[in-house]
Amino acid sequence: MLVLSPVSLNNNRFGGSLAKRWLDVRMHDMYVRRAQRDMYRSRAAYKLLQIDDRFSIFRKNQRVVDLGCYSGGWSQVALKRARVGESNSVVVGVDKIRMDALQMHTFVQGDITDPATIDAIKRALGENKKAHVLLSDMAPNVTGRRADDHLEITELNMKTLDVMENVLGIKGWLVMKTFFGPETQKLRTFLESRFYKVRAYRPHATRPESREVYLIGSGYRGRGVSIASEVNERARVRKEGWELEQPAKVRIPQNEAGAIRQEEELERRAKTSAGVMPEEVSSRPRRMPRQKKR
Repeated sequence: MLVLSPVSLNNNRFGGSLAKRWLDVRMHDMYVRRAQRDMYRSRAAYKLLQIDDRFSIFRKNQRVVDLGCYSGGWSQVALKRARVGESNSVVVGVDKIRMDALQMHTFVQGDITDPATIDAIKRALGENKKAHVLLSDMAPNVTGRRADDHLEITELNMKTLDVMENVLGIKGWLVMKTFFGPETQKLRTFLESRFYKVRAYRPHATRPESREVYLIGSGYRGRGVSIASEVNERARVRKEGWELEQPAKVRIPQNEAGAIRQEEELERRAKTSAGVMPEEVSSRPRRMPRQKKR
């Protein structure tokens, strides 16, 4: 008879105190608790809710494509905010991993680099129809090595943009996650050649230690627009600093305000130890201290 001994979270073979700390953070994460309460499949749903509260992306009669949709949190938000069932809105989720079905949700299983997957997305949207909104919360398996993780997600971002140029309609929206790093400005400059306006945003629900930021493009202009001079000018101007949209002020229940303040303090400490984050960059010149008269 085989007897299995219980595994202790303090056992160094399984990550030791690091694993215990991760579990503690998950148990005390207010967005994890909210997701369980509100029946969302992941805490990431609140990031998209906060993005939509800030930019008003969703409305009735939209076609929405959600790349990397597993486990379904973002698709749940899109179904709710685009009023699927109350209007002609359609939400199409795409992932290599099959997920449990959502009501009134179309799921496409496949790799976004496979032309067959792109064809399946187009069929789900309808003949000769384009998406109004393209979402991507895709991220690589994080290694903890920031430089490597940044390059990995940038590669995913470029694949997302390939899909964008195939399925997104004129005047459409893009919401895409990336990790802030050396390639982020190049990515944003490229997006500015395709969209009327591009903004960077970090929702409140983002974990303090995370380097993630969301690039939001509005007013898709298509790939045929020749505005190279405009792109070069914007890149030159932004050398002084990187614009980041600040989270909108929301009403917070009193019993959760303390938890949010604690999260914000942890975020501030994480930024200090990690170096300058985009929202800390400022083009305002530093004021020199006054010298005392002798």
